[in-house]
Amino acid sequence: MNEQDKLVQVFSGSVVEVELLKNQLEDIGIESMLKDEFQEGAHAGFGAGIPGVVDLYVFEKDVVQALAFIEKEHEE
Repeated sequence: MNEQDKLVQVFSGSVVEVELLKNQLEDIGIESMLKDEFQEGAHAGFGAGIPGVVDLYVFEKDVVQALAFIEKEHEE
């Protein structure tokens, strides 16, 4: 990843739900990253984020495709 690659949040949910989406996106060639602000804050010694909520990020170039996939998955 270089400075021009921007990450965009495309989904928030439970760890299980976000991990599943991350794996599904990787299966169709979209790289993604998880961010758990609550766990990060706990490790740093302060509270941040909401317990149990994890954010899913993709590169800006993949946002449209990722959002379309996520929307399709949640319709079913």
